[in-house]
Amino acid sequence: MKFPLSIFTKKPSPTEKPDFSNMWGEPETIRWVNNEIPYCIIDNYYTPEELKLIWEELDFLCYDSRKKHLDYLTQKEKLKPPSETGSASVGEGSHERILKNNSALNLDGVYADRDVSNILQINQRVIKEFHETLAPESPNWFFKNGHKTIHLDVTLLSYYEDGGYYEPHVDSAVYTIFSWFHKEPKRYTGGDLVLTDIGDTIEARNNRVVIIPSFAYHEVLPIVMEDEYVGTKQGRWCMAQFLGIPFM
Repeated sequence: MKFPLSIFTKKPSPTEKPDFSNMWGEPETIRWVNNEIPYCIIDNYYTPEELKLIWEELDFLCYDSRKKHLDYLTQKEKLKPPSETGSASVGEGSHERILKNNSALNLDGVYADRDVSNILQINQRVIKEFHETLAPESPNWFFKNGHKTIHLDVTLLSYYEDGGYYEPHVDSAVYTIFSWFHKEPKRYTGGDLVLTDIGDTIEARNNRVVIIPSFAYHEVLPIVMEDEYVGTKQGRWCMAQFLGIPFM
């Protein structure tokens, strides 16, 4: 995954720590896995208020194909095919093959002003906490020290339905933060994240955040949905935040 554009964010002050206690629908849990490839899993990360705002934007961005009575402009697909979203690929020229099957948007390219987007405002909290507490308290040297160089982030929003997948690839960043969402009850199977080199599989759960080294090969297992749920916004959403170092 290549950065669609350069967006610089101010590194948060270590003294500015928000208090989100007593706001969760379910208790937040944080688990570090210090394997050969380290990663972090956070369940129930976003508050009910944040989730409400995120879903308002997701529903706006994803067209419900069953609503045939709407006019053309309302029905026009907002999410873009893999060829338009900086997808990982193998081969060159006529032999090039894109490695994913989903729809996506580079949100920083859509919104010139981040304050217009619920998602781009809310997702700065996880970056702030990554710098202030998550990375410094990590048991792994790469997370504990590498985050100090990070001053850039971009957001790719991806949506997977029946047959959607992403083959093994790496991201052009230092850290990748995934946030996963789906409507309840869950209407698909598959869609789990696999860290290819070590074989660890991380279940795609609603309101789960996963942080990995961007250069670790990872993949998304194929999605399976029954026909009645296809085109109804009940697939797998992934908000990927790519954290990197400013280009010189």
